[in-house]
Amino acid sequence: CDMVSCGECDEESNGCQKIYAITKQAGGSTGTPPDVLLSVDGGAVWYAYDIDSLLIAEDPDEIDCLGNYAVVVSEDSCSLHYVLKSELNGVVAPDFTKVATGFVAGGCPRAIKGVGNYAFIAGANGYIYGTADPTAGVDVLDAGVAVADDFYAVDALDENFAVAVGENSA
Repeated sequence: CDMVSCGECDEESNGCQKIYAITKQAGGSTGTPPDVLLSVDGGAVWYAYDIDSLLIAEDPDEIDCLGNYAVVVSEDSCSLHYVLKSELNGVVAPDFTKVATGFVAGGCPRAIKGVGNYAFIAGANGYIYGTADPTAGVDVLDAGVAVADDFYAVDALDENFAVAVGENSA
C-alpha cells in the first residue's frame, strides 16, 4: 500500500515504507478482536491495532488498499471494513468503519485486490464484487453464474481485468 513519492503530493517514500497485515482474533484472550499490523518505516518498527469494526468472533480474510483507504474484507462479517491510510500512522489507534452494502448472503467476501481507483473482491459461491468507493459498498459483478465454487484469491492487472481462483480449479 505504498508508492514512490518525492513528498510533494504525498508523504516522502521509496515505495517500501508502509506495510499492512492482519491477524485473526486472539483465541487465548477472551474479548480480543483481530488486529491490523502496520509499519510506516519499512518494517523497523511494528504496531498492532484492533480492527474495531469486527466483532470478537469475526476474523478478517484480507487487506489491501484502494485510493486513500486501507480495506479489510471478512467472510465472517459478510462486509468490508475501511480506514483512511493516513490513520494508519503508528501514532493513534485507527477507527475502522464496517460496510455491508451490496454483499449477498452466501457470497460473502474472502479476497480483495485494489488497482488504481478500483477494487475487485472475490467471495464464496463464485461471487465477484467491485467498488470504486469502499464507503458506499460494492456492486455485484458476477453472482456465481460463471462458477459457483468458493474463491480464495483475486489479482488484477488493471481496473478492467482481474482473475479470481478457488476451489475445484475455479
